[in-house]
Amino acid sequence: MPRLRIDGQEVDVAAGTTLLAAARQVGVTIPTLCWREGYDCSTSCMVCAVKVSGRARLLPACATPAEAGMEVISDDAEVRRYRREVLELLLSEHTGDCEGPCRLTCPAHLDIPRLLRAIQQGNWALAEALARETLVLPEVLGRICPAPCEKACRRAQHDAAVAIRDLHHSAAWRQRQSALPAAPAAAPSGPRVTIVGAGPTGLAAAATLARRGYRCLVLDERPEAGGRLRQGVDPGRLPAGVLAADVAAVAALGVEFRMGVCVDSNADLERWRAESAAVLLAMGADSTVAQLGVAMTATGVRVERGTGDTSVAGVFAAGGVVREIKQMAVRAVAQGRAVAASIDRWLRGGDTPPEPESINVSLGRLREGELARFLALASPAARQTVSAGVPLPDDQASTEAARCLHCDCRAAHSCGLRTLASRYEAAPGRWHDTRRDVVLDSSHAELIHEPGKCIDCGLCIQAAARGGERFGTTFLWRGINVRVAPPLGETAAIALTTTAATCVAVCPTGALAWKRD
Repeated sequence: MPRLRIDGQEVDVAAGTTLLAAARQVGVTIPTLCWREGYDCSTSCMVCAVKVSGRARLLPACATPAEAGMEVISDDAEVRRYRREVLELLLSEHTGDCEGPCRLTCPAHLDIPRLLRAIQQGNWALAEALARETLVLPEVLGRICPAPCEKACRRAQHDAAVAIRDLHHSAAWRQRQSALPAAPAAAPSGPRVTIVGAGPTGLAAAATLARRGYRCLVLDERPEAGGRLRQGVDPGRLPAGVLAADVAAVAALGVEFRMGVCVDSNADLERWRAESAAVLLAMGADSTVAQLGVAMTATGVRVERGTGDTSVAGVFAAGGVVREIKQMAVRAVAQGRAVAASIDRWLRGGDTPPEPESINVSLGRLREGELARFLALASPAARQTVSAGVPLPDDQASTEAARCLHCDCRAAHSCGLRTLASRYEAAPGRWHDTRRDVVLDSSHAELIHEPGKCIDCGLCIQAAARGGERFGTTFLWRGINVRVAPPLGETAAIALTTTAATCVAVCPTGALAWKRD
């Protein structure tokens, strides 16, 4: 029974045990892409590489047998640099967008493609939930947002952008009109956060923190919530009832509102600091924030970039009090959600760093013929138009959602390549762009096959063979041109008749993904 050391920990393992399995015995996690429990290893990705004392090169932990006396280092600067480089090589030929251009352009980062798929499937409850969690005021924004997302929509290169704003407005309107309104959330029981200002920034922060379990108290000197949405927008564009409904949805999360309360002195701020775990200043640009005792700049409250921390411990600021400029309401919502996440991190441990930002692979400018391949999977219908502020009827909404090209990756949230590339700070553009052409095999009723996202691990080949597929998938060609695909020019519909679910489950990227996701 070999005895070896992994990251300074001694471990005895059975003969034939791999370094990957040995590391798991002592609680050391080594990243993998092409390896799955119970499958033969292929060593095609090399992200599991480790350093072994006395060996000139790093070795793949998934395939290297443990030997007596080995000294293994699973993670140091050299190992991390190597893993980053192999991930960058994989990214250099990766063909696809992690996130659709529409979502990247939306200041609030709404998962627009997923919302459109929900509407296309008639799942209005999911569509409304997605819109409300991210936009917080989805019906309001469905009326007044200038829709920068639509300017980025690739469908516009063919005829007209998808009516994204009208669709999330329609989803929120349907919920409001429903005979069965959404049930109020359980009252939050965590620490109290006081938010000064009931405009879009404060409302978004309150909703986000309430969803995370905090007791939120919103103060505002005005008699009704809404801030500049109530004072600065023509009621013809934004009826009071629409704003009131979105505010009521925030209150239904357990948020408490106290209107007619002024916070305009240092004594006022100190009072709320004493009664709260944290305070957020979100009163807007025309407030008397300078009298609160927080450090100021020429444009507003001085805050730490990326966190919203002010010069006073436990006091944060966002929105117009930080920078006195007019901005889109959706951007104010995004700022409120961002500062809420910062407050959450601070309350959970002070110095807890934020989650690393996910990398984003982008197709960039489409090559000749690629737009047509996306269009082939979308409805050919013209844009469905209605009068401003009028929700789309169900049939028109479904048709409009079906116009989406779905150029995002359906596996963006589960892609192992993206997760590891983000963790190791791999740069998608590090190497010369060698991406393949876009190929979209949608012949299968439930899944879509995008070979340009494949890392040639062969896991689907094993899964299909074990499931007794007549065709399955196989390796085509040799050397650097090797590819995984159905044999004899067949499609995914013919190749994966019984093992689709298993193949999607083992795929480490979005090469095989469910259409519905």
